[in-house]
Amino acid sequence: MEGRLLIVILVSLSSWLSAGLTHVQPDFNDVTRNLERHHRIKDVQCPDPQDILPCVCIYEDVSDGLVLDCSQVQDEEQLAEIFLADFPSKTFQVLNIINNTGLRLLEDGVFQDISFSEIYIQNSALEEVRDDALSSSFSTVNVLNFQDSQVFSFPFHRLQEFTILHSLYFERNTLHYLSILVSSSLKRLYLSENPLGTATGDTFKNLTVIAVINLDSTLITELIPGVFDELEMLQELSLVMNHISLVPTGAFNLTFSTAPSVRIDLASNNIDKVEEGAFSERKMWPAEEQHQPAVHLVHVQMSLGLKNKNISTD
Repeated sequence: MEGRLLIVILVSLSSWLSAGLTHVQPDFNDVTRNLERHHRIKDVQCPDPQDILPCVCIYEDVSDGLVLDCSQVQDEEQLAEIFLADFPSKTFQVLNIINNTGLRLLEDGVFQDISFSEIYIQNSALEEVRDDALSSSFSTVNVLNFQDSQVFSFPFHRLQEFTILHSLYFERNTLHYLSILVSSSLKRLYLSENPLGTATGDTFKNLTVIAVINLDSTLITELIPGVFDELEMLQELSLVMNHISLVPTGAFNLTFSTAPSVRIDLASNNIDKVEEGAFSERKMWPAEEQHQPAVHLVHVQMSLGLKNKNISTD
């Protein structure tokens, strides 16, 4: 104990003497980081504020990029006019259009050549997103969030062109139909509280890295076997508060899964029968190394909304 205390005192004394005799040397790593940040800020410049009113552009330290807020835009015409202005920087981190009641349509090419990494159009009157409305961000956007809007039309058939999109939020909109979804990047898909009805067998099968699908309150009445097959990375599937009464054989075939566990939530439905083989899971995965015990690959956690507690799941 005494030895440790002595070391601390000596180090402190040495530091004090050094400070008195020499100048403190700069931390060149800090200098380099500050220079790099300065150059980034210099490289990313906002447009003239007067040219993009009522949009507002700021540099945000948290995201280390430009944020464009167009929440006060009046209509489609004004939004299109704003993006005809001179934008010194073409790459933005975030686009926000929040609590907007004037914008109902995103026209083809509305953002010109300006791209975004994250787009949030929430609690809005937006109803339709045209096929090429987001084309300038096909290769840059990783989050699309349209929560609490009125969207009934979105180019889902072009989903694969969003090459790094990993999260798509459409909770509480008015989507009635999903085309076949194709993506090698999408990991999270939230579609709760849309009047979708029953999904077809091919709707999700081409989402090759999907981990989370939320279909709560989407008016699903029937589980069609095969809809959730071949989703190797699936970890969570939520079907809460629908109108499902039967879980048929083959409804959830998880023999393809490579995830360590899969949570399937069917709470708050009207289920009165679960057929034998409704949940097919691959129980064991051969060990990669000799003498190493095999591990459980898939453990299904079920939350069933059963009408009758005495229902048999044969």
